[in-house]
Amino acid sequence: MTRQETIPLLRLRSSSVTPLLCVMLLSLTALQEHAEGFASYKDTNTVASPCAPLQPIAVGDAITVAVALGGNRSMWYNNTDPTLKVLSPCSPNTAPQIPAGAQVTVFRPMVDQLSLFQIYNQSLTSVSTTFPAAASLIVYAGYNNVTDNETILSEPRTFSTPAGTVGGLLLVMEFELGVLQNLTWKDDECHDCGNNTALCLDHNCATATTTCANHNTTNPDLCFTRINVAFSGTDKNSLSFTSWMNVKSVTKYSLSALYFSADAALQKGIQSIIDEDNQVGTGGAV
Repeated sequence: MTRQETIPLLRLRSSSVTPLLCVMLLSLTALQEHAEGFASYKDTNTVASPCAPLQPIAVGDAITVAVALGGNRSMWYNNTDPTLKVLSPCSPNTAPQIPAGAQVTVFRPMVDQLSLFQIYNQSLTSVSTTFPAAASLIVYAGYNNVTDNETILSEPRTFSTPAGTVGGLLLVMEFELGVLQNLTWKDDECHDCGNNTALCLDHNCATATTTCANHNTTNPDLCFTRINVAFSGTDKNSLSFTSWMNVKSVTKYSLSALYFSADAALQKGIQSIIDEDNQVGTGGAV
């Protein structure tokens, strides 16, 4: 069972404020004010399954999406397909081609509110044990059982290998008149780790396994994979989504730095969607 939770408001200690934090705080102030405006909206999207036809949605609605966890990123493709399209976990024709052991967790973020998909250690450990060489994930939503298509799929991203774990990924959900069109990763290209290939997985910084094994590590949050989600495009009433534009101003520091390197108070006003019970979405296996 998943649930939606808003991170409590926190206060910054005066000793924690640095020029970098001040820049981030200015951007997050705009984000917080943006989020507070959602109080007057009501969720009217009744589609609860990530494998159902996508409906046009408006600002204030939520959308159901799924995160599938598996092994090496190549497992998400049919290697005999020259187009190398990502296999849809929703389709009865392509789902059987995904190796056994993959797991699914379902999330329901409110559109145009910066969100955090947090997958706890139990789920990650299960996948890493099944696929010890490498673990990757995809995000997906939508399916039309009449045409056997229309699933919107992200590209796979590796989040764990024996060398380390990616602490934060950034995903932008792109809409046109309220209908989801693309799920696009915005990678940090490993700028935060100095382009050190030993700490770089699929264009994103990773925390070394030796660091995560140290119980005295200064920031254990970096050892858990989280997906930061923002929105772009327009809703069904042609209103523009602004969460991605708001967050672009801090991407040069990377959202992983915003969430994990800065004081925890920087999460003020940001919605967190948590895999609370470490269960796999709508039943478990893909």
